[in-house]
Amino acid sequence: MTRRQTPLAEDPGQQPPRRLRLPISAALVAGFGGLMLVALTTVMAIGLGVAGRNTLELLVDKATLTLDLVTDRVESRMNPVRDQADFLAEEIANGTLSPERPTELARTLRLALAATPQVTGIAFTTPDFRTIRVGRLEGSLDTLIGDARTMESTEMLDRFMAESRGRRAPFWADPVWQPQLGTTIVPLVHPVWRDDRMIGVIGTGVSLGQLSGFLRELSVDAGTTAFLLYDRRHVIAHPAMADLQVGFEPPPDGPPLPRIEDIGDPVLAAILLEGREPDDQGPLADAAGITLIEPPGRGAPEHIVLLRPTPAYGSRPWQAGVLLERRDFADELQRFAAALAISLGVLLTGVVAALALGLPISRRVSRLAGAAGRLAELDFARTPTLPDSRFRELAEASASFNAMTRGLRWFEAYVPKALVLSLMRRHGAAGVPSELREVTVMFTDLRGFTPLTRDMGAVDTATLLNAHFGTLARAIEEEGGTVDKFIGDGLMAFWGAPEDQPDHAARALRAACAIARAAAEDNAARRSRGEPPLGLRVGLHSGPVVVGNIGAESRLNYTLVGETVNVAARIEELGRTVAPDDDVVALASTAVVEALPPAEGVICTPLGPCTLRGLSEPVQVWRVTVEA
Repeated sequence: MTRRQTPLAEDPGQQPPRRLRLPISAALVAGFGGLMLVALTTVMAIGLGVAGRNTLELLVDKATLTLDLVTDRVESRMNPVRDQADFLAEEIANGTLSPERPTELARTLRLALAATPQVTGIAFTTPDFRTIRVGRLEGSLDTLIGDARTMESTEMLDRFMAESRGRRAPFWADPVWQPQLGTTIVPLVHPVWRDDRMIGVIGTGVSLGQLSGFLRELSVDAGTTAFLLYDRRHVIAHPAMADLQVGFEPPPDGPPLPRIEDIGDPVLAAILLEGREPDDQGPLADAAGITLIEPPGRGAPEHIVLLRPTPAYGSRPWQAGVLLERRDFADELQRFAAALAISLGVLLTGVVAALALGLPISRRVSRLAGAAGRLAELDFARTPTLPDSRFRELAEASASFNAMTRGLRWFEAYVPKALVLSLMRRHGAAGVPSELREVTVMFTDLRGFTPLTRDMGAVDTATLLNAHFGTLARAIEEEGGTVDKFIGDGLMAFWGAPEDQPDHAARALRAACAIARAAAEDNAARRSRGEPPLGLRVGLHSGPVVVGNIGAESRLNYTLVGETVNVAARIEELGRTVAPDDDVVALASTAVVEALPPAEGVICTPLGPCTLRGLSEPVQVWRVTVEA
């Protein structure tokens, strides 16, 4: 007869044979490191030859510089306006400036307006729409004091005032048409609060006219045009707009800004309105949010557009953009493509060789990861035994893992696996907090067990109890319950924790019925063998309990405490006086019985109010029986 040899990894006392084991770090350095070094060295050598003329240097650096200048120019116009509004709001809030002294406040606003030429007007408006406003009108500063609704759009004032009541910080609004000035402005609205009460708002209008002149200075290089967009359809600033009149009648169906097709740049209009974004943005994808847009049609495009968002001055970010001629970098693209092709070939060779060397290690690591995944789910039965390896680290990891698995299989016999898995999924490493929960508690006990086992040996007694508790545990766990503890010849179980089980009472009743059926079948078999039957008492009660980790620091038990537990135990004790000669006496409180939906074969008989030991108030108890 051939004897099956025990695997070495399963016998901690038997040492595996001495084998040559290589450190995995040495294998990785010699294999992957050497091959990658050759590949990367080749790529670097090729890249250095074209580094000064590649696309990244020509496109990204030039485009980023131009876009940075556009963004910086916008911020240099907008940020001082916000700082100025902050200062004025603080002065009004602390009483240094007061709307009750309109002449003094108007003089301060005139000084502030003179210091910021990009601002068309500054106004302070109270919640009842009394306003003090200073604005630029036909080259001079004009001061108005009175009712704001006679000077501004009532709809715009109402909107700004309503938005300010929920804020304390200043905010930029979308561009609006200012009919008194005949131009488009970008409003900055700054709520002013004093003693938790909004006393008014400071409104500032920023003109966009000077931006186009600055962008024309940025576009002096041939083939380069800088611009600023509100969206893909409307323009905030463009070199062609520098000599145009700033004011115009706003369109009825869009922002009060010129459309891209109306500014006299047909190339830019065609690309923005009909162009496309390539699937591969190349190095631009990592260049601070720059987006490349090519013109429509096939063939090599003569121009491209690069866009990048600016900080938001309103409900949406503006778009800083630059229009470039493709011929400035077409040769560099070709050289870069050739270098890239060679580099990819070298890298591909290195990757294939690395895969050939690393595949065995990868399979071992994957197998270890899969086994660890089984272990994380506490699926000890399907956790495989890991084989030995020639790599030292993998061999040690396999041996340690197999030893840990054997220890956890012992752990499974003493701790409810389903409970532990549920707690792990719900709380992870954060610990289990104690909480108040609605649960149903079950207690069971065997009648006359001590006299029955007086003449039985220890092994027979343990065998009898193990078979009995196995039957009860299966019925409880099939209904999603948790066996909390075994108490002599009885047990305690509960439903409704740690998982939320709205039907916990119905589950407990179904489990009690299953236990009653199983006990009846077992007693029938015992009688057929001439053995005395086992009398079983079951008590059920639903109510609030404190559930969580209870015990000492070195030994915790996830269990329940509270009066509901005591009531369930007392109901089980009551079974001693209710049909004491019946094989099974299952009792439940009204809180449990009311949760049971109509079911065939289950009969709930009221016993009336019953006085339970240790309780001052009687409890309505029902007997639950199962039809044969």
